[in-house]
Amino acid sequence: MIIELAQIDARSWRGYKGNGGTLPKRMSWLEPKAAAAFKKMSEACGRRMEFTDVYRSVFYQVQCINGATEAKRRLYAPPTKSGHNFGMSVDVAVDETLENFTRSGVEELIVAGRDVAALGRWMLQFGWSPISRERWHFDFLDGAKTALSRIDAAYGRAMVLDNLGVQRALNAFVGTSLPAALVEDGSLGPKTAHACEVADKILGAGPQHASEVSPWFRRLLAGVTAQIKEVSTS
Repeated sequence: MIIELAQIDARSWRGYKGNGGTLPKRMSWLEPKAAAAFKKMSEACGRRMEFTDVYRSVFYQVQCINGATEAKRRLYAPPTKSGHNFGMSVDVAVDETLENFTRSGVEELIVAGRDVAALGRWMLQFGWSPISRERWHFDFLDGAKTALSRIDAAYGRAMVLDNLGVQRALNAFVGTSLPAALVEDGSLGPKTAHACEVADKILGAGPQHASEVSPWFRRLLAGVTAQIKEVSTS
């Protein structure tokens, strides 16, 4: 599976506080249509928006979930089911952004800076939709009802791995940790079962038996082995 992402202007990340103040490379990637909409939105507000997160790989999503407390774990969508994993979502530093808008001296931004609902209405004109359960989270839906439906429309088939796809994904993900690479013949046997166990130790996704690799585990393998293709929005 290939995930297409486009770079966004790092100057949009005013006040980024993570990673010692240095912008992680993953934070400057979005899906091409989302990146184009992000650029328009960023320019419209004079880059006064601040953010806490954007693109996360599926593997990074797994790490976030496994490293979070039980309370915070509930805030993360399952890996491959989050818009963040495909460059379709952003997390806004809401309080900082509202303050920046209020102080902007620009009437439209002052109105948008009244509260999170006003900010959501302003962002919606650029295609970024708020979700009610997370005041900071916005999805670029591009006509879809939910981020998940858009993900599945774009990548669904690529994430339904057959047995041969499972073996290829395991070789790509844990091949260097195996005594020898799996023979990619589509026949799941003891060596594939061992590779699943190795992958599970890394992913923490629950034990898998080679003869009955679950649809969820297949989807997860597809996500963690996806290749990133950087594209231009111009």
